[in-house]
Amino acid sequence: MAFEIDRFMSLSRAVETGDLDWEQLRERGLDDDEVRALQYIAAVENHTVLYLRSVLTRHVTRDYEVTAFLACWAYEETHHGYALDRVLTTCGHPPARDRFDAGTHGARPRGRAVAAIARAAAELTPAFAATHMTWGAAQEMLAAAAYTQLAYRTENRELARLLLRLARDERRHQRFYYEQAERRLADSALARRLCRLGMLRLWSPVGSDVGGDRDDAGFLCTLLHDNVWGQRELARIDGLIARLPGLAGFDRASRVVAQRIACYWRLQPERARAIRAHNSRLAPRFAPTCDAHEAAE
Repeated sequence: MAFEIDRFMSLSRAVETGDLDWEQLRERGLDDDEVRALQYIAAVENHTVLYLRSVLTRHVTRDYEVTAFLACWAYEETHHGYALDRVLTTCGHPPARDRFDAGTHGARPRGRAVAAIARAAAELTPAFAATHMTWGAAQEMLAAAAYTQLAYRTENRELARLLLRLARDERRHQRFYYEQAERRLADSALARRLCRLGMLRLWSPVGSDVGGDRDDAGFLCTLLHDNVWGQRELARIDGLIARLPGLAGFDRASRVVAQRIACYWRLQPERARAIRAHNSRLAPRFAPTCDAHEAAE
């Protein structure tokens, strides 16, 4: 069934937080890994609106469905960041006052270069919009997976409730991006060529180029994907993107995350080992894969 923009807009709203028991959330608190993960993810969500600078080019602004979706999407994602900031503040970890400025202007050279290339290509041809849509679909898949896994890892029941709501929003966003990508790629050979080049050469997990601690991306990849469940989710995401026209064989999600995890193990072996041990105690789904375990040994 085709994505219905009218239905999406009727459902669009800020994530519900009024029914959460904030006192219970505060009393249960957050462990150190949860604090670091939520701080990083909140920073990413709060920077979402800046992505519009790349997407809203002269060609895209002529498409009502896309512009209407992006307006709702930016609103919802901003409220995701706001909700996570409130969680952190409630639990005694308020965000730094300058975090937005530091993240915006501290972006790494690669991130700035990719953004510049994307803006230029999008201005030159409407075919590049398919790359934006595919890129967005992959990022929303990863975000939904991250929220879901964090919800199952935490012992804070109220936090889990919020995280599952955020995951539901991300899956709704994913559907729009994916269906737009599928249609646009099917209609244009140029779109398929540009998208394959961009996704196989330049794509990286959401938030990788937000300024800040250079270990944060590796930490989050290790926390979420150095286990059986995380590896399966990456393979599922790769498979979904590979089904799109022109993207057969896509496996970049698994490859890039594996590189981040390997780098984190080199830089922070004791912390990576502690994360793996904790994950193993949670449930079989969070156990390390055999290959990863053998590599660590």
